[in-house]
Amino acid sequence: MNFEQQLKEEAIRLIRSGHRDQAKVLFQSRLQITSEEADKLIEALVSETRKISPTGLPDRVINVTGCISAFLLIFSFLFGLIALAFTIVAGVFYFMSNPFQNGAVATGKVISLEWNDTGGAVPVLQYEWEGQLKEAKGTVYYTPPQYEVGEQIPILINPVNPDEIILNNYTERYEFTVLFGAVGAVFLIFTIIFVYVRRKIKVSFDNSN
Repeated sequence: MNFEQQLKEEAIRLIRSGHRDQAKVLFQSRLQITSEEADKLIEALVSETRKISPTGLPDRVINVTGCISAFLLIFSFLFGLIALAFTIVAGVFYFMSNPFQNGAVATGKVISLEWNDTGGAVPVLQYEWEGQLKEAKGTVYYTPPQYEVGEQIPILINPVNPDEIILNNYTERYEFTVLFGAVGAVFLIFTIIFVYVRRKIKVSFDNSN
């Protein structure tokens, strides 16, 4: 840093701290100039410092940086809430789709298909529980139908209420859980990215002061 630049920055610091008279004395002693000439230099510096923030950066840069930081904060908050919501929904689907994880493993025979108005079909199964034949149907309507009459399907039987069953397959037990969990994970990743970028901007801004 050369002499003039060092002198200028020292004078600016004095002006910003309210010591204008000391800045004037500094100019007079260092540059060997008159009081009037020092006043003119002070006025020029005051005019210049009005265009520059106390951080040394133009106000426009600071405003843009502040807006970006605010937007990142808002988006990280919103995306974090969305990630939490999808995670909760995934948990709800998991427990709804697995009401009896310790259920008895058995095999059910498709005896008929129950159709809905959109052309989907859910299998109605017959299975044996403690020597008794029982009937129950699945929980998901498949379009097109995934099962045929007479087909054998692995099932889980609720030991507390053996009239309740769930098809022991990915679709009925895990599909919605994985789907909502994956969406929640995507929003969580974006949340982490927003937080990281905002932190990097803040650190970079602080280091420039």
